[in-house]
Amino acid sequence: MEVYMRKHEQGSRLNFDFPPEAHKYLKIASAELGISIREFATQAILQKLQELEDQRDISAYDRAMERVKKNGTDSLEDVKKYLGLDV
Repeated sequence: MEVYMRKHEQGSRLNFDFPPEAHKYLKIASAELGISIREFATQAILQKLQELEDQRDISAYDRAMERVKKNGTDSLEDVKKYLGLDV
């Protein structure tokens, strides 16, 4: 999942409470990186969403590999037939 937002694009607005002590560190980290708190939060949320998507992909791969170990694989000829390519 790659999401890009142009600076002039208006995104969805999120409002939530944030721990005051952590807010101090958020301000410091944003300043050190030379970006706004908004940009820092957006990057962090998008990164977390990407990590979750990656985990889902890995889980799907693991399930598929377990099926292959259990059931074996199909021959190329069987796949061609299934796809209607057995011309």
